[in-house]
Amino acid sequence: MTAIYSQRWTIFSSYLQTLQNEGKAFDNVFICDVSDTVFQANVFKHMNTMGDGLYVFLEDIHFRISEQKINANWIKACYGQQMLQQIGNKSISCSGTVLGSWPAIITYLSAMAAQFLTRSRACLRIVGNDQGVHNFIIYNGLIPDTKIYLMPHETGFVGTLALPKWLKRNKFGYILNSRSEIYAVVHQINRSPQLLAQFNRVYQTLPDDVLNRKA
Repeated sequence: MTAIYSQRWTIFSSYLQTLQNEGKAFDNVFICDVSDTVFQANVFKHMNTMGDGLYVFLEDIHFRISEQKINANWIKACYGQQMLQQIGNKSISCSGTVLGSWPAIITYLSAMAAQFLTRSRACLRIVGNDQGVHNFIIYNGLIPDTKIYLMPHETGFVGTLALPKWLKRNKFGYILNSRSEIYAVVHQINRSPQLLAQFNRVYQTLPDDVLNRKA
């Protein structure tokens, strides 16, 4: 099961390279986890005003990599204590949501896939190890010729709910940032039992045997 955290980046990279070779490239790409992510608006529209590049999304501003045990362990297991000391004071960027123009995403995926070719077994065995790799390449300048936007959870257009102790919503139930702007994407909704119950109620999943049922 842990293999998916490392292998998915090679799969993504290979798939997009195939599309590019077939002349089917898109302008922009958004990569995200599936089971705990909801869309509230068009995430791509924000690129119209900010421009091409790679958009990575930070978690709660009050946490640094070294201060959050799980994130610190990912860096330490994959790159050692010295690297943790080097980038430990940086904000945590979540690998579960990454947005970018086509060239930026291609470059990012190549960098991610390349890292896993040289990681130790100790690193590869850890669930969620790709977030450690993600933060490593971002903060060590390993995504060449790419403008990187570090988008804060508090004022950005993608929200990541694992660490924040606050949750803001409008009267329609949309989740908002600190400026009362609707997040285009909300990640890790399963960290909030209230939100999970709401979305399960509003967006009900059809039973597996629904097509076999008689009217």
